Amino acid sequence: MIRPRGWAMMLISIGVGLAQVGLAQDPQLADSDRAFIKMAASSGLAEIQLGKLAAERADNREVRDVAKRLEKDHTQGDLELLKILDAQRVNISRDMGPYQMAAAELTKLRGVEFDRAYLRHMVKEHEEAVCEGLDLR
Repeated sequence: MIRPRGWAMMLISIGVGLAQVGLAQDPQLADSDRAFIKMAASSGLAEIQLGKLAAERADNREVRDVAKRLEKDHTQGDLELLKILDAQRVNISRDMGPYQMAAAELTKLRGVEFDRAYLRHMVKEHEEAVCEGLDLR
């Protein structure tokens, strides 16, 4: 079983690696590369924001610890990705709609219900990102 840190680091590596490869080969990104980088940047920012929310609201200490770790890992990955994009003068907009919907649902919950919903959301988002990053959809 891959632990949350493993998932986060794997996604960060995939996103940064694809950005480096795509940009090194051609500064004019293919639509599929641009879409993946946009997804990685958007979901990374969402993970940071949801991690902050969970670090404050989670009932269980271990859930708070996971949230803090995901926030830290995604902040690091986001900074690395932005450095690469900035160096190549590539501007990627972020779609925060899905984050806002998830945050709205999570803020309605308290205690164990919040913890379970947050963890389910994190697992689902990471699985989808891995599948998309490996083109398994």
